[in-house]
Amino acid sequence: MEEISAHALKGCFDSSEDEIWIPDLRHIIWPNRDFLGWIHPSGHLGYVVLVSPQDGGLTGVVMRRLLRSSARVRLDMCCLCHHVHRLDGTAMFTVTEKGSQGRRTIANVVCKNLDCSLRLRNLVWTSV
Repeated sequence: MEEISAHALKGCFDSSEDEIWIPDLRHIIWPNRDFLGWIHPSGHLGYVVLVSPQDGGLTGVVMRRLLRSSARVRLDMCCLCHHVHRLDGTAMFTVTEKGSQGRRTIANVVCKNLDCSLRLRNLVWTSV
């Protein structure tokens, strides 16, 4: 992924979204990314920015995040990078389908910090 400015990141999200929080981009190593994902400081929103392979355009998605916790040991697999996590390494991310007036949502289990691009390259280590 090539470097993206904060202004370009804000512009790729739907204008109907409330204020978009952009992280500090100075510490991102862009060639290690297939997509850019980050979590809002409040922890309840996740942001993902993808680059179209056809025209190079940016698309941004804001997702609601629900952390999953359990008293028992369980294994969860991320639907994007297929990394298997123990305990609370994943979260449920949901997106409301456009045009459904909030009646239809799409949900999936993904790495809770949206760091799948780094996991695929073995650049994230977690303790088990």
